[in-house]
Amino acid sequence: MKGSRLSWILALLTTVSIGFIVVKEIVDPSQIVDLKIDAVRYEDLPALTSALELFVHKHGEPPGDVEGLSALVCVQPSEMNCILHLHKDPWLHSYVYRRLAEPPGYMVYSSGANGADEHGGGDDIVTWPKHYTCREYGVGCIHMVGLLELGAFALTILCGIFFVFLDGANLASRARRGLRS
Repeated sequence: MKGSRLSWILALLTTVSIGFIVVKEIVDPSQIVDLKIDAVRYEDLPALTSALELFVHKHGEPPGDVEGLSALVCVQPSEMNCILHLHKDPWLHSYVYRRLAEPPGYMVYSSGANGADEHGGGDDIVTWPKHYTCREYGVGCIHMVGLLELGAFALTILCGIFFVFLDGANLASRARRGLRS
């Protein structure tokens, strides 16, 4: 009876631990930030860069600083090699366009969560390799939720090990009783 109650308690702890880990993985805010950064780096910026390349191919040079990215927007919906609408980044800031003297003649990036144009530095989101820090975006931080997740994972493993030993002890006890009969 006592072993059965302990098994139920351990099963409950294991279930709660696994449930916590699953829920944490679904609603983890740092993953949402990572997804925003990835959307900018691997979707929006490459699309804008492709549109700029087409513009340069067609006009021989990138748009001027005054026109900026608005030069890429289609005048008529039937136009080819242009974009229909300039989207904002996930933090609702306009993308930054700068004309450069060296090839390819321009750069485009997001001013990031803080909205301050740091010329590709700070928390700006760029296409070139860059590390986004805990201070800037909460990426790679050790949060209390992460520590709780680690504790829940350790508890799940310990409960699993205890179940194995408990079941082994029960089997051995039954086997000894069976031999005595």
